[in-house]
Amino acid sequence: MKKGLILAGFALLLFTSCKKDYTCECYVSGSSIVLETYQLKNMKEKDAEAKCDSYDGTVNLAGQIVSKDCVLE
Repeated sequence: MKKGLILAGFALLLFTSCKKDYTCECYVSGSSIVLETYQLKNMKEKDAEAKCDSYDGTVNLAGQIVSKDCVLE
């Protein structure tokens, strides 16, 4: 009986999704200038990575259109 409970508990831990809070920072492409920071709360790493990647694009910075790259921190 004890072994069954231990195995059930272990299986539950294996299949429980691990959700955490992440930070996504967006930089001017090719530099260390941070344009935006997003807090991604209670997400799986794979989902947070996809959300952060969705913020990639372009932005108007002082009259110039520049590319921004976003990375999960």
